[in-house]
Amino acid sequence: MSTEEQVVRAVFEAFEQGPERLMDAKRRLFDENVVWWNSGRGELRGVQATVDATPKMFELTGAAYLRAEDIRTLIVHDDSVIVERTDTLYRSDNTPIVSVPILGIVRIKNGKVVEWRDYCDDWLRDFRPLGTSRALA
Repeated sequence: MSTEEQVVRAVFEAFEQGPERLMDAKRRLFDENVVWWNSGRGELRGVQATVDATPKMFELTGAAYLRAEDIRTLIVHDDSVIVERTDTLYRSDNTPIVSVPILGIVRIKNGKVVEWRDYCDDWLRDFRPLGTSRALA
């Protein structure tokens, strides 16, 4: 398994451990100038912005953890990992909240995520208060 795939899978593993572990993984595995873009959320720039947005997403949705499920395609090409998957958010009693089909493209440099782009429906629209920004930061 390439370093690039290992990094992406480590982030996926952190998804399942809740917001605190996910924030730790982002601090460890993301470049300080990372750009994390999600078509349902918008763009976050910098590792601290991605860390700060993490508990907001969990609070907004009522999720205790999420899981990258049904990984249909995972391709490593040069410094990029392309992954087709479904992310499912779960409550603390393990009941699902929402499942979101996603196509993600992640760029890795020197073992750190420098860009993470997730293409999906705007699934957060069902959780955002009316009139609020798409970004969680």
